[in-house]
Amino acid sequence: MAGADDDLAVWRSLTRLEEKAQAYSEDPVARAALDTARAGGEDLRSALGDVSLVLVKSEALVSGRAAVVERFLDGHEICVEGGFDVDLDAARSHALWSYPWVKATSDRMRLHVMMSAGKPSRCLIVRRAGASSPEPLSVWLADRKGPSARKQRRPTDLRSALGMSNRMISYVHCPDEPADVVRDAYVLAGERGVQRLLAAATPSRPRTARGFDEVNGAAPVDLKLAGVLERLPAEGRTAALAALAARADGRPRRLQDAIEDARAWGADNEWDRCVLAAELIAHDLPEAAGRFDRLSVRQLAEAWRSADRGPAASACGTGS
Repeated sequence: MAGADDDLAVWRSLTRLEEKAQAYSEDPVARAALDTARAGGEDLRSALGDVSLVLVKSEALVSGRAAVVERFLDGHEICVEGGFDVDLDAARSHALWSYPWVKATSDRMRLHVMMSAGKPSRCLIVRRAGASSPEPLSVWLADRKGPSARKQRRPTDLRSALGMSNRMISYVHCPDEPADVVRDAYVLAGERGVQRLLAAATPSRPRTARGFDEVNGAAPVDLKLAGVLERLPAEGRTAALAALAARADGRPRRLQDAIEDARAWGADNEWDRCVLAAELIAHDLPEAAGRFDRLSVRQLAEAWRSADRGPAASACGTGS
């Protein structure tokens, strides 16, 4: 059985954040994930270099946007080796995002669960089909996924192609680096998830994911705010626009109030109410920061690239 020092050394090879290596070496979920991953005796840094996960969330599936994800992957020579359905209920969601949600309001967390629990989400196990690269696929994908802030995204980012306009309706999740790939796979599917991830590193043949653009044959749901407002009766639309203006002036609503107001305005389906609530609630606690926010995803990606260019640059992401 590997000791604590051995585990910490492995985590350090899978992240460019020393604080993450330390945290994961003490995190029961991460430790169980690592034990499962090491059972096969692989060099995990090498095994995880060309594989990662793309979590296609419920809002992407119901709105018909999964086809956009597939086109993005195909366009960058990333093949889907397999996938599995997952219910992002409260327990799994809190485990998956326990570190970034340190700064989240309880309203934001509860709304996420409201939009996800009991609804279909699908985790894709993906592999780089082209030439291997020193930069792990997970790092590449996390960077090209694009940040939640619209003004910081590039036109070529996946979330730009998806039309993401509110951080609560983000459509996809990708782990930031190999350490997160291992932990996420375990959170989403237990030991089997980790085993399937590692099996994808040496596939027998490429496979493509089954259809994602329809859910139970239903027509795509319009999740754009403009469409939601258009569906409200005139009086309700006027009230909703006034509430949105108040939110822009720094006056958010509590989640329960936002949901009840949306219903009173004439939002007659759950997704419309969730879209309005996402625009009206506060997302972050004042002055709070996520556990690993010292580097943005883009800076973290540069830390990996700098480390790969030579020893002199490798201190960029060590946390020293």
